[in-house]
Amino acid sequence: MSEIESDDIEMQCAACGQGFFAPAGLAGKVERCPYCEAINDVPIPGDVAEELRDFDPSESLGSERRGPRVSLIWTVICLLAMAGFLAVLWHVYRPTWEQRHVDQLVQLYKQAEDDFRGGEFRRAADEYQRVLTIVGERQLASQVLRKIVGQSRERLPQAESAATRPVTRP
Repeated sequence: MSEIESDDIEMQCAACGQGFFAPAGLAGKVERCPYCEAINDVPIPGDVAEELRDFDPSESLGSERRGPRVSLIWTVICLLAMAGFLAVLWHVYRPTWEQRHVDQLVQLYKQAEDDFRGGEFRRAADEYQRVLTIVGERQLASQVLRKIVGQSRERLPQAESAATRPVTRP
């Protein structure tokens, strides 16, 4: 067995009741009983326990307390990361302008075509013009919408000229 030092802590095994000494450095930790190998909590000596009771961690940090500042920085970093993540989700999953307007434009174009074929040229011209106004100068990714806009551009002058021609009846 090792030599006993003056600051070693005398203790008794909770399992077998044998007395033994634990090194002072293990105060507040655990030590195996040399007789039965049971694990025992090493008590903190009275004077050390008193010092720990009176210990104020804020006094040891001095005027430069970093604890709350570090947690604030991490909070801000986490919030920015979440905001970035939500922005990416919004950008990926939000409907595009084309997705939001395709039904309206297709319906308007079909109505204009029906009016054009039915001889309602003024009304057809207005509907073609509305298609072109809604799309404006946007660059369209949808092939269907590009076709609708192209045909509306072709038909608009035809519908306008047909609407201004005098109607001749035999």
